[in-house]
Amino acid sequence: MPTLRRLDPRRSLRVRVALSVAALSIVLTAGIGLTVYTVTRHSVTESARHTAADSVVVAAYVYNHTGQIVTGAARDAPSAPAPLRGAVLEGLLGTYVTGSQIWAGTPLPGGAGIYVETANPNTHTLATLRATILLVGVVAVFLATGLGVLLANGLSKELRAAATVADRVAGGELEARIAAHGADEVARLGRAIDEMAVALSERIERERRFSADVAHELRTPLTALVSAGALLGQDRAAQIVRERVGALRALVEDLLEIARIEQGGEPLRLEPVDLPALVRITLEARGARDSVTLEQTDGEPVLTDPRRLERIVANLLDNASRHGGTPITVRVADHTITVQDSGPGFPAELLHDGPVPFRTGAAERGNGTGLGLTIAAAQATVLGARLQLENPASGGAQASLVLPGG
Repeated sequence: MPTLRRLDPRRSLRVRVALSVAALSIVLTAGIGLTVYTVTRHSVTESARHTAADSVVVAAYVYNHTGQIVTGAARDAPSAPAPLRGAVLEGLLGTYVTGSQIWAGTPLPGGAGIYVETANPNTHTLATLRATILLVGVVAVFLATGLGVLLANGLSKELRAAATVADRVAGGELEARIAAHGADEVARLGRAIDEMAVALSERIERERRFSADVAHELRTPLTALVSAGALLGQDRAAQIVRERVGALRALVEDLLEIARIEQGGEPLRLEPVDLPALVRITLEARGARDSVTLEQTDGEPVLTDPRRLERIVANLLDNASRHGGTPITVRVADHTITVQDSGPGFPAELLHDGPVPFRTGAAERGNGTGLGLTIAAAQATVLGARLQLENPASGGAQASLVLPGG
């Protein structure tokens, strides 16, 4: 039976899609913001440089024609940046940006220079631009992430629904369907799962009908064989024939019982049942009262179907005696009946997959059809009970039937 496991959030498609969208939006927003800021800063800085250069040209013109130094200008300013002073001494007009200040200088006749220092008017503009880009970037990231979460939630919800239906189909609910709508890939996946479930259901139904029909068809010639075997003598050959015919008849009856259970042909007949008493009766009917240790705890009667419950207990006892080994212990406590043998234990595939018809598991547990545990598990499901198979640390194989309410 498949088991549903809790999804690791770190591996969730929803989380990965949301994180991917968030990371992509952060990268795109940061890239666009950085590009806009860099281009804008270059543009406004160049504009401020041109303005400062125009100012120093005007100051030089006024000084050359009037000998006056205009306000904000200085001749041979020692505080001017050294790179700018070096350029002016070489006869060049230049500008230099130092933080929030812009210097401009130009040479004067005679090797001197005149300089203008102005505040950078774009400092506040750039600061405002940075704040705006940061704010817009944060809002954009949140919006993009929110949209990514919505998209991821929708996709994850559809995929989880498809996975849930697939698990239900694998668990035996062959009528479960997704009924997906739309034309995207997820809808196509849902329709493919529905088509698979229909095909699987039809195939299983055909196999069930085939098994039931074969068992029914074999019943009549087997009855004749049983009657013919009774007329044979008492020699060893006749005994072998009767044993084989009896085994074949038991196999057919088991197949018919499985078919009846799967088709739901026999309704439940619930009544209060004294579990210890039922187990004792089953042991006595099978002549195993002296070879099996019964450990019981008296409790309230359990509402269940005694015929089906007796069949389960009998099959568990048969499995323990045929494939396990003595001593065999049966424990009855509250709503639980446990049968434990002293054999090699259940094979790993049986513990993992549960009982499967015609698969007996480990060779050391003997030969058989594998139908006993299959019938017990099917009857337990009809009763709403749980059949738990395990290999206890003390050794052997242990089968526990937990009835509703236990």
